[in-house]
Amino acid sequence: MLKVCGVTYDHSTNYGSFLQSYALGRAIEESRAGGGSCRYALAAVTRLRGRRGGTKKTLRARVSLAVSHALRSVVYRFSFSGFDRAHLKYMPIRRYRDLPRLNGMADAFVCGSDVIWNTDANHGLGAYYLDFAKKYKFAYGASFGKSADIAISAENAAHLKELDQISCREDTGCDKVEQITGRRPAKVADPVFLLTGKEWEQIAAEGARALPEHYIFVYNTYRSPLYEAVIRKLAEATSLPVIRTSWRFENAVRQGIFQMPSPQRWLYCLANADYVVTNSFHGTAFCVLFHRKFFTVAPGGPQRGANIRIWDLLGRLGLEERIISSETDAVGTQDVDYSAADVSLETFRAESLAYLERNLEDARRRKEAEKQL
Repeated sequence: MLKVCGVTYDHSTNYGSFLQSYALGRAIEESRAGGGSCRYALAAVTRLRGRRGGTKKTLRARVSLAVSHALRSVVYRFSFSGFDRAHLKYMPIRRYRDLPRLNGMADAFVCGSDVIWNTDANHGLGAYYLDFAKKYKFAYGASFGKSADIAISAENAAHLKELDQISCREDTGCDKVEQITGRRPAKVADPVFLLTGKEWEQIAAEGARALPEHYIFVYNTYRSPLYEAVIRKLAEATSLPVIRTSWRFENAVRQGIFQMPSPQRWLYCLANADYVVTNSFHGTAFCVLFHRKFFTVAPGGPQRGANIRIWDLLGRLGLEERIISSETDAVGTQDVDYSAADVSLETFRAESLAYLERNLEDARRRKEAEKQL
């Protein structure tokens, strides 16, 4: 039994982040690399980092942070905790400073995927680069989330160099890692693509409840005038009701029926929609997996911030025409031809699973070699 410990954004209230975490763990546990089985559990770095203390903040900043954490805790408790308990496993540590103890509990460590190397979000914590790990350690599909000129500390750059193997989710991430380490990392698919649409439908079925016969499904991670304009145009063209889901409370006052569903329900709503409008990378990914008619809103073109990951994905799959980047882009109602995209995705999935298998095999060999010492 190979025991693998993962580091990603855990205890998240972002649907895509939550589901990619589940997908990588499931892919590892279904692997038979080296002829053996694997067990996977997360180190709850995202949750534990809040117990570290930190630099002094102004009263206003502390109040704002407390309110934000309180709201996210409410959303997590009522929408995400059930999926967490049912489908995710965690290593038995309760403090951030206890992370080194995991070396006595795991045989290998993996960091990724999602934007765990985005320094705007990871607080510069070395744990997201596996600084505490002394066993075999590798990165799967780690992302900087935006352009490759993102800053990274010298200390964390050194931790990157210590990883046994690295793979990134986007070309810009591969460029950045090569610049830092001198090694070109592999490019792999986001973990949600390691499972097929049929496999995700099994999870979605857990959220099956009545829905309108026809509807537009809306999921956004940030607000923009262009995004709202696309929703209005599509609703007017189709005369369909809008179901809006988000983990942001401010969307409750916008067009449509507002929900903060569980991840299973979120998947079910997306999988059965006539149309989907999103500005989320993972919202886009699940549209591809479920063969939905979708529009991904990415204002400003491919080089603007988080848009890079969306253009990278849809460019590889030949689906760039589904991106709306300006008011002049057409919002049509025609079907999406997924035939070429499915072939490309299957190749990408196979390459990504092969990378994962190779690392698990290497970790198993190192474990066996250490037994001989």
